[in-house]
Amino acid sequence: MNAADALGGAQPPAASSVDLALFGIAIAARGRPGRTGAEEAAWTMLHLGDAVDEPGRARSVDLLAALRRDGVPARLRLVGPIPPAQRGRLLTRATVSGVVGALDLPGERAPHEVARLLVEAALLVVPAAAGGEGRAGGEGRAGGEGRAGAESGVGDAPDLVPVVLAGCAAGTPVLATDLPALRAVAAVLPGVTLLAPDRPAMTWARAAAGSLSVPPTPDERWAALRRLRRSPFCAQRPTLAGEPG
Repeated sequence: MNAADALGGAQPPAASSVDLALFGIAIAARGRPGRTGAEEAAWTMLHLGDAVDEPGRARSVDLLAALRRDGVPARLRLVGPIPPAQRGRLLTRATVSGVVGALDLPGERAPHEVARLLVEAALLVVPAAAGGEGRAGGEGRAGGEGRAGAESGVGDAPDLVPVVLAGCAAGTPVLATDLPALRAVAAVLPGVTLLAPDRPAMTWARAAAGSLSVPPTPDERWAALRRLRRSPFCAQRPTLAGEPG
């Protein structure tokens, strides 16, 4: 199945909003002598979202709690703009669940820092609220603007396709909600696992645990970035600084 087939014949969303060059720089930095990125990435989950994605962030905190209850020393970073009131609710949720010490809230970051944080993660989690859906196309800005994408889909549901593509650019495994637009990505790019929206946190925890202890190597991340560059999701084929021969 190709991307167009997965979208019912529609053209796949382009990854032009994901700055592949930034991810090449971030991966190259991890591959310098003595720096494989494994120490930074092991056990680290990352959620990349916009201010409207509080449901996804809350579900990510619940996933963190489920993993910690199961003895997995996971950590979670929430990247993207976080309004003060939302930050307070998320911290309260983490405190009640006993995982506030394993939660980092870097908030909004510059595009190159978003790329670095994704490369320093073992898993990108993209949970959507049940019934929420990102559109198949769109003008998302993940990795290019330090945001998860434009508001779209149903109500205030964020566009999740650019977020998943940013994870693919970093070579970071992606665990996401099973939505039609994301099936198109998973059909073409390996490393994207989809779960039904109504699956409980423990199901997500079991799916997440395998990726957390052994993050991708720099070579594996380069291979993933090349796959994205060759895919129908990438309209251009930029040369990447630091790319090994």
